[in-house]
Amino acid sequence: MLRKFFLSLATAAAVCGGAGAAHAAERRPVVYMITWRGCEESCQGFKTSLESLHPGAVVELRDAGQKRATVAAFVAEAKQTRPDVIVTWGGDATLEVVGPYDEVDPERHITDLPVVYMYVSSAPELRIARSEWSTGRRNVAGTDYAVPLSAQVTAMRNYKPFRKMGMLYDDRHMDSVARVQKMRELAEEMHYQLVALPLIYKEDGPDESALPQLIGSLKEMGAEFIHFGVSSTLINWMEPFTAAAKSLDIPVFSGGQMPVKRAHALLALYTPISEIGALAAYQVAHILESPGRSLADLPTARFVRHSLAINMRVAREMGLYPPMSMVRIADLVE
Repeated sequence: MLRKFFLSLATAAAVCGGAGAAHAAERRPVVYMITWRGCEESCQGFKTSLESLHPGAVVELRDAGQKRATVAAFVAEAKQTRPDVIVTWGGDATLEVVGPYDEVDPERHITDLPVVYMYVSSAPELRIARSEWSTGRRNVAGTDYAVPLSAQVTAMRNYKPFRKMGMLYDDRHMDSVARVQKMRELAEEMHYQLVALPLIYKEDGPDESALPQLIGSLKEMGAEFIHFGVSSTLINWMEPFTAAAKSLDIPVFSGGQMPVKRAHALLALYTPISEIGALAAYQVAHILESPGRSLADLPTARFVRHSLAINMRVAREMGLYPPMSMVRIADLVE
């Protein structure tokens, strides 16, 4: 049953590694990887894991620099070079490569080469996949790294009860918009209020200097906890973002580890970044071992266990000490 799907990388390595070595002796398969903002930790994790699962595979890396037009050029190149598998990082890059499932354009999108997406948080909402359990698309396979939003909200409440949650989001970033929409739906089910504001843009891009204003507005609107949203822009701004929130005594929760471990967020429930890449490597190894098969019913690779991190320096400064039930299981960051 798809709902019982559980990924074991150790088993995958044992099954795929030996067969991968045999393939490498015949021909080195090519994996064409398109990233959105450089080869960060999850990209590095993908390459390391793929080397273990399928030795000899060649990863050709292309980075879009957060520009859709650049992804389109990579699609054209891939159609010419015909790699064995294409890997896409992020919702924006993935949509440029495969398109929404109900608006595929064979002239613009990849339709006859296998594509594996990673670091996409809302694939069904973006119409990349037909369900959260499989893509329903013959040439597209997926991964899901995100901790369920209900579990994230529960973790926030277990740390500090709240009635009103604040969020900033990038209304020009599809993943970010989808996350806010899902959080609005969840607010009705879990009985909290959501106040969300879009980032402010100026002519040359998003305006970082407007962060204190936006977070101050969330404070005025009654936000008691801020959920760090999905966006490459917000990740780039995690230091000033979390510092501004802390200065106003609003704790920040993150579904990723970096705002807690490298900035001033209080709490995170997350999948380790390097392991996100391992999910995609598992899918790629499966495809390389079974070339030509339909990917429509291939289960979306996901982890069922997640990590908890608490920034103890921030907890002390804000006077928000964690409950002992969390201290026992969390990574306590100083």
